[in-house]
Amino acid sequence: MRGGGHRGIGGIDPGNESAEAAAGFEHTRSLQLAVGAGYRVHGKAELTGQFPHGGQPGARRQPAVANAVDDLCPELVKQWAGSAMVDTNPIPQLGHVLSIAQSSYFGHVQVTVLSGAGISAESGVPTFRDVETGLWAKVDPYEISSSEGWQANPERVWAWYLWRHYMMGSVAPNDGHRAVAAWQKFADVHVVTQNVDNLHERAGSKNVYHLHGSLFEFRCDRCQSAYTDELPAMAEPVETVDPPRCACGGLVRPNVVWFGEALPDDEWQRSIDAVAEADLVIVVGTSSIVYPAAGLPEMALANGKVVIEVNPEPTPLSAAATVSLRETAAGALPGLLQRLPALLG
Repeated sequence: MRGGGHRGIGGIDPGNESAEAAAGFEHTRSLQLAVGAGYRVHGKAELTGQFPHGGQPGARRQPAVANAVDDLCPELVKQWAGSAMVDTNPIPQLGHVLSIAQSSYFGHVQVTVLSGAGISAESGVPTFRDVETGLWAKVDPYEISSSEGWQANPERVWAWYLWRHYMMGSVAPNDGHRAVAAWQKFADVHVVTQNVDNLHERAGSKNVYHLHGSLFEFRCDRCQSAYTDELPAMAEPVETVDPPRCACGGLVRPNVVWFGEALPDDEWQRSIDAVAEADLVIVVGTSSIVYPAAGLPEMALANGKVVIEVNPEPTPLSAAATVSLRETAAGALPGLLQRLPALLG
């Protein structure tokens, strides 16, 4: 259902759960929750395809720098027998009508999630600063996260990323990742992530675009061929490890984006498209200061889209976002869809 230049969340049909509609819901067949109109965004719709601050969607080079409302139904992720369980029917029932899932209330809406390190930190993934201890306490991050560092000392860089690879593999998705994956049953969900840990995929998300690559993919630094052979074991971090060699003689490197390198073309274009086509953009766990990724929610706002920020700390995006929640990803995302009617008025 479309109206007013945006996709709405379609009408709800009255069900048999109650013979009488609650106040404000007398005409439920025409009820719409607009999630594409320009809430708190005025006079910017003409900026289609442009980023504020002069950045453009094609500018995809990674900067060379280191780094209140009650839910309407039970949480998506419930605590049961001491462990988290994903509710198989997360979309809320509003009491007097069929559940949104039963009435196809949410199915034709596109939700695009922009995720950063904050959501993974809740799974126990150390941030770059967190792991600057032990062997790495005195190492310049640029030395182990740049092509120049790789050329100067590939053994040190490989040791760092091999350790990170195994460390990432030992952690599990949290309630935030699982909530985003569960939304796929009720909406067209796309995830644009700056994280390299594959936790979104492990939680079940299908449409995931990695702006900064993945620690679970490797390639030759000479011929760019994918490397799929078994990796050497690494029980404890060490200072240097010889990287494997490709058949062409090149060294095998992690398929991640280092400082100063361009973002991958395909992933960047898919990310732009996912934001451009979204009805609702949710920005979670990112500082909103690293460009070009930080320009994506700005582009969404400039085009009149609803942008909801979830972050325990304020960011440069907070004042402009349609809604900014000072909450964690694992705490906010499981019940976020249920809260939309109240949050967006």
